[in-house]
Amino acid sequence: MALSLAIPVRSTVQAPRGLRGQLAKGGKPLPTTLPWRTVDVFCGCGAGVLIAVARHRGCTRAALREGDVGERGAEEFFPKTEFQESATSAKIPCEPAIRIGHGYDIHRMLPRDEPEGWGKCSPQPAVIGGVTFEEFPLGVVAHSDGDVVYHSTIDAILGALGLPDIGQLFPDNDPRWRGANSEQFFDEAVRLMGLRGYRIGNVDVTIIAEKPRLAARKADMKDNLVRICDTIPARVNLKARTHEKMDSVGECRALECHACVLLEKA
Repeated sequence: MALSLAIPVRSTVQAPRGLRGQLAKGGKPLPTTLPWRTVDVFCGCGAGVLIAVARHRGCTRAALREGDVGERGAEEFFPKTEFQESATSAKIPCEPAIRIGHGYDIHRMLPRDEPEGWGKCSPQPAVIGGVTFEEFPLGVVAHSDGDVVYHSTIDAILGALGLPDIGQLFPDNDPRWRGANSEQFFDEAVRLMGLRGYRIGNVDVTIIAEKPRLAARKADMKDNLVRICDTIPARVNLKARTHEKMDSVGECRALECHACVLLEKA
């Protein structure tokens, strides 16, 4: 996860152990503590910096894991300055012209009358790309509606913005989101995207499912993505494929989805 934080230089964090001595500034090893203005450079190199960031902000490791960042709390992770300094003191814009994100989601499927679903609740009707497959005998095991297309695309947008993932913003231990329509989560991701001054450049989605058959409903799914993303059909692509009867997806025990998103400055 990449975080873009601008906090006074007098605050420091512990440098990831694996980086000490590997990176140099002016021919000398980096210090064991780093100014907060360089944190965004190292967040992708290990969990240590992320946890240090969380502790400085009053969050514990458990709080991050449990999603206590909170609904609509992602603004806390927005850059606070126009530029940040790299490890070599080069000033780099916090908001580039384009951003790219990838999202992935997978959910188990069980017979609709299966008594032991998530939290001992029966699986819900499969919802894929905002389309409900009421006649399909298998259901999705999930806290919300379990829409893998929406969830993966939301995470791609959040990832492109360097923000917490969907599980942190809308945790599965929060009863408010039990059976929730994932369009609520999608609307929030699009809202955050707009606040940062971005719009959809393009979206490319790949659904992987042995069943239900999706060909007849792909156009409806694409229409839903175009509408929620507030973009045009030429900028959204949705593909579907099977897993050739291999592993949990091929055996109809799960379905999954990948999404890639490019954001551009509005």
